[in-house]
Amino acid sequence: MKAKNLLCLAILASLVMGLLPLTRANPSTFYFDPASKTFPPGNIGDTITLTVRIDTPTADLFLWVMDVAWDPAIFTFVSQTEGMAIKTSGATLFIPGDASVPGLLNDITCGSQFGSGVNIPPNPTDLVVLQFRVDGYTDPLTPTQITIPFASWLTSAGVETSPATVPFSFLFPPPPPTGPTAAFTPATGAVFYVGDIITFDASASSGGYDGDDPTPITEYRWDFDGDLIFDTVTGSPTTTFSYGSPGSPVVTLEVYAPGIPPDIDPRYVDTDRETHTINIIPVPIGPGLDVYTERGGIGPGLPSDAFGPQEEVTVYALVTWNNDPVVNKFVGFEVKDNAGNVIATRTAPTDMSGIATFNFRIPWTGLEAETRFGTWRVFGSVDLAEQIATDVVPFLFGYLLDITGLRTTDAAMVTKTTFLKGEILYVEVTLTNIMFISKIATITATVYDDAGVPIGFAMAAGMSVPPGPSNVWNFGITIPYWRFKGVGRVYVNVFTAMPQSGGVPYCPEDSAIFTLG
Repeated sequence: MKAKNLLCLAILASLVMGLLPLTRANPSTFYFDPASKTFPPGNIGDTITLTVRIDTPTADLFLWVMDVAWDPAIFTFVSQTEGMAIKTSGATLFIPGDASVPGLLNDITCGSQFGSGVNIPPNPTDLVVLQFRVDGYTDPLTPTQITIPFASWLTSAGVETSPATVPFSFLFPPPPPTGPTAAFTPATGAVFYVGDIITFDASASSGGYDGDDPTPITEYRWDFDGDLIFDTVTGSPTTTFSYGSPGSPVVTLEVYAPGIPPDIDPRYVDTDRETHTINIIPVPIGPGLDVYTERGGIGPGLPSDAFGPQEEVTVYALVTWNNDPVVNKFVGFEVKDNAGNVIATRTAPTDMSGIATFNFRIPWTGLEAETRFGTWRVFGSVDLAEQIATDVVPFLFGYLLDITGLRTTDAAMVTKTTFLKGEILYVEVTLTNIMFISKIATITATVYDDAGVPIGFAMAAGMSVPPGPSNVWNFGITIPYWRFKGVGRVYVNVFTAMPQSGGVPYCPEDSAIFTLG
């Protein structure tokens, strides 16, 4: 990409020098504003906004290409938006940088149409506005940097390249006290038989920091029956337990990491809890059938995780007699949609493991397809020695990720519908994830002005969207001075990845209108 953009610079240079007098633009140096930041404190999850600027913009600065680099362990790239970019009586070109490589935004490109030099923006000129999320800490005494390792620009004097690394320095204060974090497996929904010896593993738990020193976990406290009375306390993260009767016990882990006493610093909390609900089912006696999919549902009547439009579903049916697999038995299957309509019926034999298998792809029925969103079910039945065993696995069908809320706001996240040139339009996007697990998504926002001209773009790439309905993301997009006044519209999309990388939409595009003043 860089080679292509530099080639464009070289070609444009020859055109420029043939069209215009040879006067040096002297675009000065690319720099970050602010150049450094030490406060407010860089708490995990905070967003910082950096503007790349140049001083003394002139009529014959036509195109620039730039890279931005950072430590991906410290910062996550959130968005990029064209600033009040180069303008010479023609529409600007803005190509967002490629963020596919962690820690690098490659080939941010902006240029302007050749012209007579009117509509020159004021000094300084904002080229691009970048947002990063703070995801980790460094040594509080050692600044971490976001840099511009490469920059090249085109003027009437030709192509110039800056060899210097332009840094932005972020100095972290000492992190605030943080307590330990409890985490363990098996997760909610896991299925076991009565009498199974279950291993509970809290290795994913982590200690804390009391403001002075790390605080390791010294006790793992386990409650296996939901009465909030600890059944065992261990110094290591793993333990075992067995249940003597079926049910859905609530398992609680509390971790303890002693540190600074609360009367000295009440911000430090030395315990944390996590709770999971697991399923204990009877050991099958006589005929048994368990229908499930590749996304779960093991256990009588338990649900599988969700499926999206036109996804292929693989259905399994385990046939047993006294919990022993039965080979070469024919299992009947029936698939029903959310309205109870029969979608498919199949018959399949069990293999040497006692499992029968079949596949079907969820139909996408044109304009009426969304009316079939909801709970689908796969029924199974088998005859074992003239005894009928049955089971059903339900699952949700719909957009795995969907845009369920969209509005324009001010910086305080208060709804705002009128924006002037130079103001920042904030976009709040709410996503719903119908799956049991988190999904990775790239969320984009594109702003159009009254003439249908794209005037701003922002992107959050590689975001982890947890299960549930209330996942909110915010973008800030600067309204350029050259926008057409009137009605604006912001378009939001959710992709598996950017289309250039083969990403596809999770759901339909959504949009919101606002006023450009």
